[in-house]
Amino acid sequence: MPRDVTITVDGRSLTAPEGATLASVLMDAGITHFRTSVTGEPRAPVCGMGVCFECRVTVGGRPHQRSCLIPCVDGLRVETRPNAIVAPPAEPAADRPVRDCDVAVIGGGPAGIAAATAAGSIETRLQEQLIAANARLTTLETYMRDDAPTLRVLRATIRSLEQQRQLLARRVTGREDDGPVTLSGALAGYEQLESRRKFAEAAYQLALRGVDEARASADRQHVFVASFVPPAMPQEASYPRRWRSLGVVALMAFATWAIGGLAAQSVRDHLW
Repeated sequence: MPRDVTITVDGRSLTAPEGATLASVLMDAGITHFRTSVTGEPRAPVCGMGVCFECRVTVGGRPHQRSCLIPCVDGLRVETRPNAIVAPPAEPAADRPVRDCDVAVIGGGPAGIAAATAAGSIETRLQEQLIAANARLTTLETYMRDDAPTLRVLRATIRSLEQQRQLLARRVTGREDDGPVTLSGALAGYEQLESRRKFAEAAYQLALRGVDEARASADRQHVFVASFVPPAMPQEASYPRRWRSLGVVALMAFATWAIGGLAAQSVRDHLW
């Protein structure tokens, strides 16, 4: 049996079983306001398995920790509201390093990671083609004239690859006027649809389980009559055979009387 530990929630001491999830302990204590959304609405756990991110609290000074995945230990300090991220001190503008990159993805969520992965894969292929084209151009320039058709075609190919890289950067990180939806935006919409699909699938599974339980309960309330031996008319008894038995008894009685009578007559003849 787990021992009890003491945790502190918003300055309030609570006793909880060691190893129990923080979300279950907070709910058992009547705490239903885990965090506050950007629109000022209270939020509480929805899935209980770390998918919905609605149960985030500040644990030990670390904000936005999923309470449904954190076990309770002795001395744990928890804060619910406002659960805001403390921004680090700003660096002076002169001390900030300047970085140059072709594509920059802002955000480390599922959509940002997927966008960075896709952009990196396409960027890698374009970079390989560009390096190969530049290497071939350098080699051909050593023994061919500048106005050679092969060199002109190769330079045009390099310019096309550079344009493709720039177009990729714009499509991933921004949206042009009347242009297609960016990759990051499309992935963000996909994440929302995927979350809705998972919740709908879970609700469907629960509904199916309820239907099965209702069907099983209805089946248990039915009364079934099964016929194992079909009914038949009663059979005529073979025994006792009354008239035959009476005749046998009468015959034996007559034989006994006859024998007794002959014996008595024989005795009488000897005596006289």
